[in-house]
Amino acid sequence: MTKRTNKNYPNDFKQEAVSLITEQGYSVVEAAASLNITDKLLYNWVAKFKEQNENTNRLIRQYFSKETDLSPHSQPRLNEVATQLNERPRKTLKFKTPSHMIEKSVALLT
Repeated sequence: MTKRTNKNYPNDFKQEAVSLITEQGYSVVEAAASLNITDKLLYNWVAKFKEQNENTNRLIRQYFSKETDLSPHSQPRLNEVATQLNERPRKTLKFKTPSHMIEKSVALLT
């Protein structure tokens, strides 16, 4: 029996793959074939993206209801909410904050 190896894909590649489905209208099967990956793998990436997106929406709704028009809110108020959200620890980030992860990534680039 041959041992199966899992290939690790960069997050940028995963995000681009998911955007083919969520933003550009490709089917999972079409996108997976064009990227030379399995459709099962791409389905998993899309499901994870949707889960993260729903979690973000849930957090935003703590500040604004689903039907809220954001145009009457001032930019400083929107920035304040964004800062509060980015300073909130996330389970998906092993209880680190998004801003911490961004700073860590930027530090690696410099």
